[in-house]
Order: sequence, then C-alpha cells, then structure tokens
Amino acid sequence: MFRTLVAPLLALLALGTSLADASAPNLDVPPTEGVWWSSEAPGTGVAFNIDAQNRWFAAIYLYDAEGRPTFLTMQGDAIEYVDVPNINGDDPLAAYARAVSPLIHSEGGQCLKCPWTQATASASGDGEARIEFYGRNRAELKVGDWTLRLAPLVDGSEFGAEFPELWDVERFDLSSDYFTVRIETETVDAVVLARLESSPNSLPLNPNVNFHLACIDCRVPDGDATATDEAQALLAGPMYLQAVTISCPRSAMPPLSNCRVGARFTDSAFVPSAYYVSQDSSEIIVLDHGDGEVREPGKMTLRAMPAGWTPDLP
Repeated sequence: MFRTLVAPLLALLALGTSLADASAPNLDVPPTEGVWWSSEAPGTGVAFNIDAQNRWFAAIYLYDAEGRPTFLTMQGDAIEYVDVPNINGDDPLAAYARAVSPLIHSEGGQCLKCPWTQATASASGDGEARIEFYGRNRAELKVGDWTLRLAPLVDGSEFGAEFPELWDVERFDLSSDYFTVRIETETVDAVVLARLESSPNSLPLNPNVNFHLACIDCRVPDGDATATDEAQALLAGPMYLQAVTISCPRSAMPPLSNCRVGARFTDSAFVPSAYYVSQDSSEIIVLDHGDGEVREPGKMTLRAMPAGWTPDLP
C-alpha cells in the first residue's frame, strides 16, 4: 500500500520549474505492429497495423473447413485501452488493449498477373471478433468460443512448442547495462542516463537476481540550467529510478534473459503497475496508473544503449 510522503512530494512540486515543462503523460502503449503468428497453429496468423490516429486494421490468414485459403479482415476507428495492472500478483491475463470488429470476408479480387479486379467484401457470418492484447507481444484472437494465441513473428526458435509464449507475464532479455530513462508525470519530464546495478537479495538461495536503476547522469538539462542537487536526488533515488526493479533468473546468466519488471516495496512517487516491452527488448515502458488521490499517473520509458556501450562522462 502506498504511504503518503508529504515532504518529498511538496519538495518535488517546488522543483517543477527546475525541470522541463511537464504535462500528463499518455499511458496508452500501442501493441506491436506487423505479422503475428501462432506457434500452436503454424501457418495461421494476423497482419496488424495502427495509424497515427489510433485507427487499426487486421488481415487474418487461415483456411476454411474444406482447406481453402480464406481472407478475413477486421478494422476499427480506435483501439480500446484498459488500465489493468499486471505487476505483483494482479491478473496477468487481463487484456490491456482490445481491437473489436465484425469479421469481413473478401473474395473475387486481384489474381497474380491478372488485370486489377475489385474484391467483393461482405460479413463473414461469424459475428464479432476480438483481438485481446495482454502485452505488446502477447495476444489472442477470439471469435465466439474459438481462441487463437498469437505472438509477433520472430525467430521461430523462441516461440516453438517447447518454449510457449510465456502467457503469465511479458518477459524480455537484457543486452545492455545502460539505459536512457525518460520520466514523465504531471510535474516532471526528465531524461537521465542510468546503469543497472544488482540489488541485495533477502534470501541467499533466491532463484532470481534483482537489479535497480542507478543514475549516472542526472543533470536534467532545462534550457541553459540544470537540475538542482535536490531534484537530482529525487529522480535518482527511490522516489523514481529505484522504484523499479528488474528480476532475472540466475540460471539465465549470462546473458540475462526471461527478465521481468517489478515494484520496489518502498515509499515512492512512482509505483509500477504495468509494463510493456518492444519486440526486440530495446524499449521497456513502465506505467504508474496513480492512486486517484495523492500519487499522480506516471510513465518511465527505458531505452537500452547498444551492447558494450560505456559512458564518457566528465
């Protein structure tokens, strides 16, 4: 449970003019675009795209009951985003985003090396379809009682039958020790450079190794000025950066793989409630949906520096 820290929060509000101008962060995280496939039903999948106005389109490639290739589409004016936490015991299979549309069947269109022909589109007769996104890289296509699990099309060795899509939580690999971290709240908009540092584990036989983010450059440019020492301390300490933990199985070292984000149990201005990972694990977005009272919504965007990169600081 969040415990109110009146003095640090008031201090942070007072430091707002020392940091970049801030506004309420956008907590909507689009799912991965491109081709999604099913390791449970190879040869079947969905091509999925979203435009800048949040309009979306999905083309489903599969077969009819007689084995003939079938072309079905879905489309909508907006993805529905649902603020459902997926950290620390909450239901990880609750969708954070949904795409809902009738199924459209198209036929009689363009053939190879033929003159252009307009396809005929009509309702498929299967009713409404839904794509439920549980993370940026986990989804299910649902039509009535039928469900097809999907993941972005990547190296097949990662999503074969012997290595299912890990539906319990979204996991990722760590290829770098250094990240740029953008911290966004209604009072803070700052970019800092941070390094992963191992955190002490409470149990010697803990199967996981835990990390936190330690700021190595928290100067936070704001025009010609830089953040005060007090502002740097708030950003770098448990109020923000150290509120986030990253946990990886010890058996995976090296390299660090199958990692997940967690919340550090400490008083903080930022309490992680959900996180989303890009397809190549280079970007990790951590959200705090706020508590509706004292703690405001927040967003941290971690972008990994290239593997082997080291800082050149004065």
